[in-house]
Amino acid sequence: MAQSPSDVVIATQFFKGLGGRIRQLRERAGYSQEDMISFGYTVRYWQRVERGKPITLRTLLRICRILGVSVQEVVRGLGPERVISPTRIKKS
Repeated sequence: MAQSPSDVVIATQFFKGLGGRIRQLRERAGYSQEDMISFGYTVRYWQRVERGKPITLRTLLRICRILGVSVQEVVRGLGPERVISPTRIKKS
């Protein structure tokens, strides 16, 4: 299934925000980008993550474990600001 242009924009904004949030949390934890080498990440890869490179859920979970934060704390507020009303099911 092809992504719509708005989906691409939403995903791009999400990962850019996620990267910034990860950078803040890394700094708050007292780690430098070079320190992330000891956790199996290259500095170059880490720089890309903090710039907004899309990452997998597995990578996000690993980062959360390393930084000692919940996924909810990392992603809260980064999604699209949409409210979707539930559809009603008609009773026969």
